[in-house]
Amino acid sequence: MPRHLYAVIGITRKVGPPLPYSTDPRAYGLPLSAFFKSPVSDDEFEREYLQRVRVYQSSAPAVDDMYRCGLEPPGSWLCVFTWTDGEWVEDPAEAKKVIEDTAW
Repeated sequence: MPRHLYAVIGITRKVGPPLPYSTDPRAYGLPLSAFFKSPVSDDEFEREYLQRVRVYQSSAPAVDDMYRCGLEPPGSWLCVFTWTDGEWVEDPAEAKKVIEDTAW
């Protein structure tokens, strides 16, 4: 299990290379409520959002995906989750670090 998960929310304009792991947040036990204000069922997620919410095990492919989403609106959003005390916790400080370390 990775220590951090890097979630990109956005519409990918160009598909990147296939990865050897799942980018579905549910594969890591991340609840869908981490991404949506209103409840979203698994069926609705599969139909409407699976291609818009992707999770990566390292920051590099997440940043690449953000570029593929484009930097212009609607663009993309990065959330980082850290495994803490047996659960995933959103980590804004780590997300800020990834953004600051990226040469835009």
